[in-house]
Amino acid sequence: MPRLSDAVELTPGRGSFTIPLIGFFSITHTGGVSVKTLNVLSSSPDWRAERLSNLAPYPFVLDGICCASAEGFIQGIKFPPSSKERPQAFLSSGAAAKRFGKFAGREFVWWDGRAIPYSSEEHRRLIGRAIRAKFDQSDLARRALIATEGLTLVHETGDPEHPDTSLPNEAFCTLLTKIREELLVSERSHVTSTPP
Repeated sequence: MPRLSDAVELTPGRGSFTIPLIGFFSITHTGGVSVKTLNVLSSSPDWRAERLSNLAPYPFVLDGICCASAEGFIQGIKFPPSSKERPQAFLSSGAAAKRFGKFAGREFVWWDGRAIPYSSEEHRRLIGRAIRAKFDQSDLARRALIATEGLTLVHETGDPEHPDTSLPNEAFCTLLTKIREELLVSERSHVTSTPP
């Protein structure tokens, strides 16, 4: 199977164009600058993209609550604490987790005994904490994220983004990039501080 490293170097020049590679990678060339991207999708054949997806089954615990995936968390908090769907969503991953969103309200999310306005800054920070917990608690997910060093992360499903999404594509990729940079800094400082 071709890898991103198998891509042919582009000659700098004028104009802008994109060369898709395997449908999940692309190289965009704009005015002499090439940018390599990785499309973060659960259906990707690239092991890194699959592991970075919120649907991937990497369990974590946040504030004492066990979640089977980031997507299970994102959907679970949409249900009030008394709802029978809430714990089911928390313990789901993949498409099953995503389906819970079809039945959930979009006015509030519930966490720590409080109703938080849907799509608010506090709601997005909460999702960010859950995604961070996934990488803090899963060595496989963490290694996948670190292995994307040098790539621009995108999340392009081929469908228009739903206007009521709780985590817009751009915000998701910005968060992943920030976590990756923090992990790389930590990894490098650990390497330089380790005695010979």
